[in-house]
Amino acid sequence: MVPATQKDPEGWGPADKFTVVLETAGMNATELGAYCRERGLFPEQVDRWRQAAQDANAQPLLTMTEQKDLQKRHQADQREI
Repeated sequence: MVPATQKDPEGWGPADKFTVVLETAGMNATELGAYCRERGLFPEQVDRWRQAAQDANAQPLLTMTEQKDLQKRHQADQREI
């Protein structure tokens, strides 16, 4: 379920936006339009949120070795400061 608050949908939290993306994943344009009208959304918002969800893992995660190296460099910088 999406938030029942009167807050602007762009102000919704990431979990709420992702819920909308999941709920609308299998809908065609007509169904999506009806869904959006019921909730005060625009299909373009849902499209943007879907794209953001797809892009969320675009940046590769650091390996454990890279993360430890980064932490060591951070600690060295902190000592230097």
